[in-house]
Parts: sequence; structure tokens; C-alpha cells
Amino acid sequence: MTNVTNALAGLAAGLSVTNSGGNPPGYESQSIVVRGQGTLNDASPLVVVDGMTGIALSDINPQDIQNISVLKDAASAAIYGSRAANGVILVTTRQGAERSPRVTYSGNVSFETVAKRLNLVTDYAEFMEIQNAGLINNGQAPRFSQGKIDEWRADAGQNLTIYPNTDWQDHIYRNPSVVQNHNLAVTGGSKVVKYNISFGYVNNPGMIYHTDYERYQLRTNLDVCIKPWLSVGTNLFGYMDTNNPSAENAAAGGDVIFGYGAFNTVPGMTLYDPSTGLYGGIQNPEDDNVSNANPYRRQWFYKDKFPVRTMREVVKLHAALMPVKGLTIKGSFSYNFWERNIEHQLTDRDLYRFTFDGPVLIREGVVRTYIRRYNYRNTFRSSELTADYRLNIGKLEGSVLAGMSQEYNKYDTDYFIKYDLIDPSLDAVDAAMTNGSITGNYNEWAMRSYFGRINLNWDDRYLLEANIRADGSSRFAPSRRWGYF
Repeated sequence: MTNVTNALAGLAAGLSVTNSGGNPPGYESQSIVVRGQGTLNDASPLVVVDGMTGIALSDINPQDIQNISVLKDAASAAIYGSRAANGVILVTTRQGAERSPRVTYSGNVSFETVAKRLNLVTDYAEFMEIQNAGLINNGQAPRFSQGKIDEWRADAGQNLTIYPNTDWQDHIYRNPSVVQNHNLAVTGGSKVVKYNISFGYVNNPGMIYHTDYERYQLRTNLDVCIKPWLSVGTNLFGYMDTNNPSAENAAAGGDVIFGYGAFNTVPGMTLYDPSTGLYGGIQNPEDDNVSNANPYRRQWFYKDKFPVRTMREVVKLHAALMPVKGLTIKGSFSYNFWERNIEHQLTDRDLYRFTFDGPVLIREGVVRTYIRRYNYRNTFRSSELTADYRLNIGKLEGSVLAGMSQEYNKYDTDYFIKYDLIDPSLDAVDAAMTNGSITGNYNEWAMRSYFGRINLNWDDRYLLEANIRADGSSRFAPSRRWGYF
């Protein structure tokens, strides 16, 4: 597994994982629902990773996970407030241990293939005969002459560029796609310092060309016991991944498969001629019922040199103080920064008909060329302070937890576009002549919370748990800002 969300499927009753579409990593459409759909809005559960929110499950390397807990009922989730209404998923990553350093490597190479290819008519002579029969049965004149049918049947095996019998699936799909996943971890420590450092690498080219995905990720968990009553630590986590920008078109189906793409093409088309580097249209002038839809050309609308880059950096500092027996005071601060940069350069390609005398232009590129850039940034900060007291008096065992937390989130975007490239080979913004739209905005919110919990256990027979939480959110007016749960 390269995605934690997929790994959760089937692990717990009432936990449903849905994948919509066949998008490659980075563009997956996934949803997790606990106990069914409980709201008209977002019904996703709250995800807490090492005590931190604001991290998606898909951001985590599955090899870094020590355990996962799914809180489904109201009693167990209540301490997390209103956001726990749809359930809570708690993730704990691997920690260091008191032992000599241990190096662990795990890796795999897998092969992905298209599960089922369409059974298409790829013999163009047969295609023309079927088209003619359909038109005649409908009381219309045939479209293709018998001479052209005979010409294709006789010469198709001699020159596949001029007389093609094309199956577009041979050009769109990378079959097989070789997927690599490598993980390296170092774990160890002493009574004073414990550490776990891991590095992961994922490379998934995708089954549709130009949907490549690559990720590098690093995690460091460090705990230091300064005194028997004082310990500090840090969790560092980050990754950088790249997608091909064509993924937005090619991976999601888009124009490449539907629209003006593969479903509108015919076998009498040379999608691409490697000897000339040109894209082809309909080779038969009699075939005027399609719009020269070349799905391979659609995949190259965006210049291949611009990857979509996504980075996340997470830093958590935490400390624990035990001033008296049974009392533990913990404090933490986390900083979570996410950024995605997308650059598209749209360069339309001409279409040619290939002849023995050389290629003939049949359609000029009509798409308006442009360079556009998106910048997305998200900054999330949180801090938490808790005090936990545990007591044991005869048959009575109990614990009392009290705490407070504060969160701040800011999300901002910038977007600009310039049209009409002077030359498709140029990739500077000033290589485009006409200014387009320039937009940018941001939104921010903050929340402050107070919470408490009491657990009582009498003789392992009678159990009582009570939770209370107060959340104050900036999303509401000052007079309606606080809610109690």
C-alpha cells in the first residue's frame, strides 16, 4: 500500500472507504465515512496524527504507522468536541526504543495493467464497411467508396503511417506501469534519548501516459528524558511530491478519453509519427464525420516539463512534566505548512495527413496558447496544554484530565494567466503577449477549546466516564461563538 486511506478499507465495522474514478496518486477522489453519512455537508471523520490535526491520511507513509484507532461512538469521541460528530481516526507513528540502532528496509516493485480493454474495430476497411452498411440500412447513401476500402485492405500492412489500423488504447495506456515503493528506517536509543528516523520513496508512473507521480517523504520522532520527571521531544515530518500537469486532463478522463478525445476517433488515424514528430488526423479524406479528434495529441496540450509540486512541512515540539506522583502535565506546539505550485503551458499542435510525398497540414492548432500559474498555501498552528491526574485508593481507580487548546488556520491562493505565446518553446511568463486574469484571496479561522474528562473504576465492576468540552470558533459571531458539548 502506498496510501493509508486505501489500507483502511475493511479494517473496522462501520468504516467505509470509497474511491471514485481511476485518478493517479495526488489526484485521488477518496472519502471515509464512519457510521454512514450523517450530514448534508462534509461527513469525513476527524483525523488526529500523533496528537495533531490538519494532516490528511494520504499524507502519511503507511510504513511509519504504529497503530490506528477508530473512535465510532459518542462517548469515546466526545473529548474532541463537535468535529468528532463524524467519528475520529487516531494515528500513532513509530517511536524510538531503548536498544542498539536497528536499520529496516522494505520495498516492492509492482506492475499495474489495464483491467479490461475495449474490444474495438481496429481494421479500418472493416470499419468503413460497417459504416456503409449502417447508412444503407437507414436509407442513406454510403460514405466510403469501394475503391478506398479495397485500397486500405491491400496497403494497410505495407505502410501503417499512411494506411493505419489504429487502436488508440495502444497509445494512451502505459501497459504495464511499473510502480516502486521503498522505505528505510533507523530506530534505536538509550534511557535518555530514543529516536526513529524514516525515509520513503514512491514512484507511480500511472497507467495513462503523463500522469506520473513521485514522492519523497521524511519523518523523525525524537524523545529525550532529561530527568525522571521531565521529558521533551519533537516530531518532524515532511514530503515533496510531483505530478505531471497533464494529469488534470489525462488522469481524470477529461478530453483524452471522453469529450473530443478517444471516443471520437477512428482507426484510420495515425495518432503520432515518430519519424517526423508530427500528430496525425484522419488519413481518409472521405471520412468527414469526425473532428480529427486525436487523443494522443490531447495528452500533449500541456508542456511536459512543468510538474505540479506539493510540499508539506510539519514540526511538533512537546514536553511532559511530572511534578508529583500521579500528575502529568503535557504541553505541545505544532506548525503545519502546505504549499502547491502549478504551472501550465498550453501549446496546441497542428494535425497532418501523411502521404508518400510528405505530410500535409489539415488543421492548424486552434487552441489559444497560454501560461498560467496557481499558488496554494496553507498555514496551520496549534498548541495544547493538559494536566492528567491518576489516583488509586483501595478498590477505586480513577483519572481526571483537564486541558486547553488553540488553533489557527490560514489558506491563501494566487492565480494569473497570460495568453498568446510568441513561440511554444519559450516558457517565461513574458513570452505570452496578452494579459489575462489575476486573482488572489485568503481565508483564516481560529478556535480555542477547553475540555475535561473523568474516569472512575470501582473494583473493575462499575465504570463511569464523563466528558465536557467548550469550543469557541471565529467562524461565528462573537455572541454565538461558544458551544458546549
